[in-house]
Amino acid sequence: MYSYLTCKDAIQQDGGYGWIIVFASFVLFTIADGIAFSVGQFEHIWTKTLGTSNAWTSLANSLFVSVPLICAPLSSLATHKFGCRKVTIFGGFVASVGFILAFFSSNFFFICLTYGFVSGLGLAFVYVPAVVIISTYFDKKLSSATGIALSGSGLGTVIGPPICNFLIETYSWRGCLLILAAVLLNICVCGALYRPLELHKSTSSETVQSKLSSCTQSLETLDKKGLKTLVLPSKRMWASCPQLSSQDSEEPIKEEKKICSIVPSNIFKSSFLIFCLCTGLVYMASDIPYIFNMQMAVEQFKFGHFASSYLTPVIGACNTVGQIFVGWLADKNCISILRLYMIYTCMVGLILITMPFCSNFYYLAFACAGYGWFMSADYALSLTMIVLILDSRYVTWATGLIYMCQGIGNVIGPPLAGLIIDETKEYLIAYAVSGSVIILAASLVLCIKVKKKQNDKQDLYI
Repeated sequence: MYSYLTCKDAIQQDGGYGWIIVFASFVLFTIADGIAFSVGQFEHIWTKTLGTSNAWTSLANSLFVSVPLICAPLSSLATHKFGCRKVTIFGGFVASVGFILAFFSSNFFFICLTYGFVSGLGLAFVYVPAVVIISTYFDKKLSSATGIALSGSGLGTVIGPPICNFLIETYSWRGCLLILAAVLLNICVCGALYRPLELHKSTSSETVQSKLSSCTQSLETLDKKGLKTLVLPSKRMWASCPQLSSQDSEEPIKEEKKICSIVPSNIFKSSFLIFCLCTGLVYMASDIPYIFNMQMAVEQFKFGHFASSYLTPVIGACNTVGQIFVGWLADKNCISILRLYMIYTCMVGLILITMPFCSNFYYLAFACAGYGWFMSADYALSLTMIVLILDSRYVTWATGLIYMCQGIGNVIGPPLAGLIIDETKEYLIAYAVSGSVIILAASLVLCIKVKKKQNDKQDLYI
């Protein structure tokens, strides 16, 4: 069992081979999200060639996008058991097999099963380890490393749709699926680069006395050497080191796998549960511009199809640069991470509300650029928020739960927005409600701050 993912004793390098890890995750997210954000290219083709309704076509695309997130806790379990490298290689292989099977599909139900569920499940085993492995290599530069890696998602948004459209026009939709299956196999190469850090594992013959003999060292040094796991439940717990040193307590150190439970109960702190709710609310509305902006631009503002097709790449391009910037800014410690996340999320909500008023194409493109820029905080700072609220030892499980909340939000939000648009015959109300939901999510960050202080005080006296 790769328990370093939940009980991390290795000291992060903050560089070195860690940058190879970041590059591998960057390429992985470029491939995975580049394909995920290109699903709309198949919708019109499937409706026309297979004679399916828009509802059925949307179901296949919804499965492909949502299954990886909803099944993320399963990926956390596998990552905890087998490690990031093996799980990522397995996930890339399964995702590729799903596309190959879809190539041979004779009916749309089989496409939903293979393209939607099998490939989606494969990507579920890709996203979690791609984020978790970064936290094992970085500490002080965690936000910057995460921002660079996840900026691949923005790059995929820019280059994915036009490439996919070119492949469909050149090789048909079946040929496109086969080529994308080959592209997905490159995720296995990325996974092979996920080299785990070596841990200093303790044997059963070691005793606690050897740890306590140097207890006059600072608590920070003791934390790095693993004494916190054995004696001090919290790095904020004040103890008299000389007094600990004088006590003659000789007790065998237990196996590492017994120190941490399979699912740590500390994950369910109220502050982290609030963050899960916050993330779920954000993702209920975050896909609205990707889904409805082009439709709104063509139907309501009468922009051309060619010009409107550039709106999503504008979001992706600004999101790519924004993630790198906000990661760098967070590592500078010139502003609180919670405050930075709250400001960026609030701006996303406000921009979303203003989009239906942008009757000029350049105004709407500028709004899309701002949306992509400020939405970058949700990607780049999510891992840092987890470490801030909980601890780096719980990144594996916490990341899975966060992704699951994102997936639930993705399933609920767009259909509700589409229902509002169908009933009201306009986009203003749908965008206003979506923006308000994101602003509500931003306000929950204040509750996270209050609850975190309460949890820290409880840890002080445990």
